[in-house]
Amino acid sequence: TLVVDDNPVANEILKRMAQSLGWIVDVAMSGEHAIELIQAQAAVGITYQAIFVDWQMPVMDGWQTSKHIHELNLANSLPVIVMVSAHGREMLIQRSEADQALINGYLVKPITASMLFNAVEDARGDSERRHPTTNGSTEKRLDGMRILLAEDNLNNQQIARELLEAEGSILVIVNNGQE
Repeated sequence: TLVVDDNPVANEILKRMAQSLGWIVDVAMSGEHAIELIQAQAAVGITYQAIFVDWQMPVMDGWQTSKHIHELNLANSLPVIVMVSAHGREMLIQRSEADQALINGYLVKPITASMLFNAVEDARGDSERRHPTTNGSTEKRLDGMRILLAEDNLNNQQIARELLEAEGSILVIVNNGQE
């Protein structure tokens, strides 16, 4: 996995999230640096499977970086490219179809590790969110994990309950930190 952002703090956060998923992560501080890393890795037979690129970077933005990645002619090893932005999806639809075809996914900041995972899985065309096990059943990612959630908003509590329990967690929700 390659994370491309000119902000070192954002890079570190994305790197740690991706590593929490068990991914090996390289970091590039610019589009130019990303292209250099991709070429250097390709020269020794290593290809990135996912690239998370920030939309707004100086010199070469995320769109230009994505275009250059496509122009590298990586044959059958073109990675999944996910654009990361503070802009909402309405900004994405203002881009041309040609630009939109350069990326496989789009994430709006702030993002989470599960959003990274889901973006890659969606781009690969895998709508199944669970990992297959050797016996063909599905394993829930949070199976048996005990989680305490402090959240005062009832809507957020309901959404969190549905998401976390669907992944097999044992969830206790309280309304505040004091509880």
